[in-house]
Amino acid sequence: MNKLRFSMITILMLGLNVNLQAVDIEESNSIELDSVTVTGESDNDPMQKKVGERVKSAKTLTKEQVQDTRDLVKYETGVSVVETGRFGASGYAIRGVDENRVAITIDGLHQAETLSSQGFKEIFEGYGNFNNTRNGVEIQTLKQATITKGADSIKTGSGALGGSVMFETKDARDYLLDKDYFYGFKTGLSTANSQRYGSHTLAARYKWFDVLLINTKRKLRETKNYGYDEYDDSVLGREREKADPYNIKKESTLLKFGFQPADNARISIAYDNGKVNSKGHDFSYTLTPKNITNTAGIDKVIADRRYTNDTTTRKNFSATYEVFSEMPFWDSIKITYSDQKIKARARTDETCEGPSCQNIQNHAGLHIKDNKTVDKDDQELSLHSENGLKKVKNHKEEDTYNKFVATKRLSEYKFYCDLYDCDSPDKKIKLVVDDTSDYAPGKRQTVEVDLTKKEKQNISQNGKNLDFTIEDKVDKDNRRYKKILAEYKYKGGFGNDVTAPYEDLYVFVPNQPGFIENQWKERDLNTDTKQFNLDFTKNLELKNLEHYLQYGLSHASTKKSMINKAGYNAKNPQWWADSDGDCSEKSTDIGNALKCPKTEKPTSFLIPVESDEGALYLKDEIHFSDQISLDIGFRHDRVKYRPNYIPGRTPKIADDMVKGLFVPLKPKRKLPEKAPDEANSWDKPTRDKPKYFKSCKENNKNTYTCPPDKKVIDEAELNKDLKEFEEKDKTYKNYLKDVEYNKLVDKENETNPQKNIEYFSQPREFKNNSYALAATLDPTEFVRVQVKYSKGFRVPTHEELYLAFKHPDFTIKPNVDLKPEIAKTKEIALTLHKNMSFLTMSIFKTEYKDFLDLEYKGTEKLNQGNQNNNGTQTNSSLDFDIYQNVNRQDASVNGFEISSRLNFEDIYSKLSGFYIGYKLTNQRGSILTKQDGNVPMNAIQPKKSIYSFGYTAPNDTFGVDFYLTSVKAKKPNETYNMFWKNEKPNTPPDDRDYINGKLVTDSSAHWLSNKYNILDMIAYVRPKKNLTFRLGAYNITDEKYITWDSARSIRSFGTMNMVRKTDSLGINRFNAPGRNFKLDFEFTY
Repeated sequence: MNKLRFSMITILMLGLNVNLQAVDIEESNSIELDSVTVTGESDNDPMQKKVGERVKSAKTLTKEQVQDTRDLVKYETGVSVVETGRFGASGYAIRGVDENRVAITIDGLHQAETLSSQGFKEIFEGYGNFNNTRNGVEIQTLKQATITKGADSIKTGSGALGGSVMFETKDARDYLLDKDYFYGFKTGLSTANSQRYGSHTLAARYKWFDVLLINTKRKLRETKNYGYDEYDDSVLGREREKADPYNIKKESTLLKFGFQPADNARISIAYDNGKVNSKGHDFSYTLTPKNITNTAGIDKVIADRRYTNDTTTRKNFSATYEVFSEMPFWDSIKITYSDQKIKARARTDETCEGPSCQNIQNHAGLHIKDNKTVDKDDQELSLHSENGLKKVKNHKEEDTYNKFVATKRLSEYKFYCDLYDCDSPDKKIKLVVDDTSDYAPGKRQTVEVDLTKKEKQNISQNGKNLDFTIEDKVDKDNRRYKKILAEYKYKGGFGNDVTAPYEDLYVFVPNQPGFIENQWKERDLNTDTKQFNLDFTKNLELKNLEHYLQYGLSHASTKKSMINKAGYNAKNPQWWADSDGDCSEKSTDIGNALKCPKTEKPTSFLIPVESDEGALYLKDEIHFSDQISLDIGFRHDRVKYRPNYIPGRTPKIADDMVKGLFVPLKPKRKLPEKAPDEANSWDKPTRDKPKYFKSCKENNKNTYTCPPDKKVIDEAELNKDLKEFEEKDKTYKNYLKDVEYNKLVDKENETNPQKNIEYFSQPREFKNNSYALAATLDPTEFVRVQVKYSKGFRVPTHEELYLAFKHPDFTIKPNVDLKPEIAKTKEIALTLHKNMSFLTMSIFKTEYKDFLDLEYKGTEKLNQGNQNNNGTQTNSSLDFDIYQNVNRQDASVNGFEISSRLNFEDIYSKLSGFYIGYKLTNQRGSILTKQDGNVPMNAIQPKKSIYSFGYTAPNDTFGVDFYLTSVKAKKPNETYNMFWKNEKPNTPPDDRDYINGKLVTDSSAHWLSNKYNILDMIAYVRPKKNLTFRLGAYNITDEKYITWDSARSIRSFGTMNMVRKTDSLGINRFNAPGRNFKLDFEFTY
């Protein structure tokens, strides 16, 4: 491979230097350094490339069969997608950072950010309860996608630390260049995820008006890992090797109306609506119960499963006014208002689907026939007593069904008239008598009851005469039923007659609840943005210098919130299940999912926050001459957070999450474990009580008959008891005072959670200046030198500032004093070019400052004052481990890149249409941590090279492109596992964790990616100008491999994205697809 690389670069160098001569480079649409700018016919004009940019047009996206965010960067180096497992991709990784540190915009609007603080990830991310990902975009709606590498907040503001990905949607004018109508239809399929899609595009113009409609629908399943069809689908939990099954639907609608009454003025209104829904099973969820098998010969009984139903919706309405007119301060002005709403919902249902669910099993086949309960053979059952045990037997007196049938007390049973014949006296109900006082062996007696009238019957088993009363009722669902009441009389203690219910009558029912319970959780992350933009452009010449000015301002108001809902309900009720219940507060039916389904009040772990974001920017492209130009940019951002937690209106923050965090609880007075005895007045020691009579002054007189004036009192004992009484009385009265005081303290402490929320939910304002400076030098007609120095920033997200969580083992305190993260990039590029052939080599370095990190702050006793009823401290002996987000980490990334393309016609004209290309990114980086010093940055991709070769026929009637992607292995010393010290490396070997069959001895990651080479081929044929077929063959050599982004998504703890640590069983689930194909068909009119 090294020889191949050398030869290709050599050819490029030779080709670019053969017969170098002046050429007129047409001012056609172009591409930028590390970018592909396409605005017309050319995708590869090196003269339009900028440092660290890659612009991919709709034409390029179609050519590369791009269907999602992974495909977008498949043939790019130095950029990848972040993998999250069940929730798919979550933004991009560029220059050693990922997710929120790489800005994503659609038509200038920032997209939803993840809850990215390490604290949130520690607590929640590993358990699949939140759809905590960055939303994607429908590829068919895109005019172009611009990928920027390196810090640059001039264009996007906060978030562009490692780079940015900016999407721009299509406009009717893109299709109506030389006609007034356009219709296009695309359809295709992909074998890697069984995707089928269809996309309709309609554009039309009538006089001043134009319209564009793009509607795309996709249906797909999970991405099949290598060997997908060979793995056992019944394996559950972390050991599962087969990809978890999901059914995914995507639908997108882009609608734009334009009104252009003059050539220099235009009004546009747009509506962009996208929805992604994924339903499936987390079979690899570590807490998934195994199927219940071999139960008395009954196999394949299914236990509850974790079902997922995740949805991401994005809706954006925008209005734009544009004017193109040369004025003193502008040549064009653009005013835009946008209203965007994004909802990322994660829903999980702990339930069961299908007829094999355990809770609805009826293995005996019990059913109602002629008002009798009979088995699958239409035969009645009987109840027997054997050796003190009750057994249910069939008509042959076999106990085959004993494990599958239960007896239900008559008083708890309703005879529903849609199941029983409630009005026929000939069809009687048979009840089983099972007197609890009867221990005699044998078959139990039965009685038959008429549902149409009252009657009396004698129970021979115990001699009791029963009175049966029939009640005719309607339940809450308007279902009619009858209730049988059985009573008997007996003589009371005074010889009177007493009437009592008889509770020893039963009916046969299956021994399962008869309905499927569903425990559900639904958690929403909402981002609503309203944004106003005012943008100007101006071309002018000052002192023989050409300036192209871009300047403007923007203001955005964003609301971010979390809404958690949970509850339980029931489904698929069987004939023996009773849905009529009493749901009052103290009812025993509370907790029964069928009788009393429940939806809890909305809660949240985060306070809702509103933000105001204002920005001013200025960019100037200065051309000193045809050989020297300078791009300068400046931007000032102001971001202000306003927490908006309103008790009783916004979702409640659990009191225990914030109680005592900053504002301490008021301590209560300690009370004795047992309340002291009251000092009653009649117990008070007095002189007239015989106990204190010592003697009588009259001889031979008993102390009880001694005259009062002759009695001698024991003063010492009296005074002693009197003092004890007074102490007792004082103790009791003080106890009552302490009890009342503690009640007042309890009432005051009830407001403590709100006081703490008010304390840390303070408004916060951030201000930041960003700049970019880029110079271009063309010393010769075939050499270009470009340099760039830029600064980017990211303000802390609302959860990084305000997240509060309290637990003795892990407590997070909010920190409103955080500073923005800062990044500065230096890059220099050398380009050799001729016509559309080029070779660009660049080196770069990005330095990061004030990275946010979760810091251990020590221990505190946060529950002081939170006593039990007796005054003792709740957890008062426990220390709470305190963590807090802080600015402390610095990091840096450096590397080099190569991007090249050689069109053979630049060497030999008869080879027109052929080209070869080569790309390479190699980078290294480290981040300074308090725990382990300088450690590698996991978001850096391994060294990646892409070789390309292709041919395009004259008139573009057919073509083919080959791509060879070569990726080096990720080495252990290039990775970092921040949890390694929790995996017992310093304990004796017998107590250590074995991971991958080895002891944990250092901080390297457990799961790595190996070296791999992937060959792809994409070919197309255009038999007619408006008809195109495109076929792609991917991983042609059927290589088994795992990408680094998939490998680093495997977690060491949690319940999701896990493998068996000891031997990595389950890691094949993360492998990329084997050989797969895509087929596209496009028709335009």
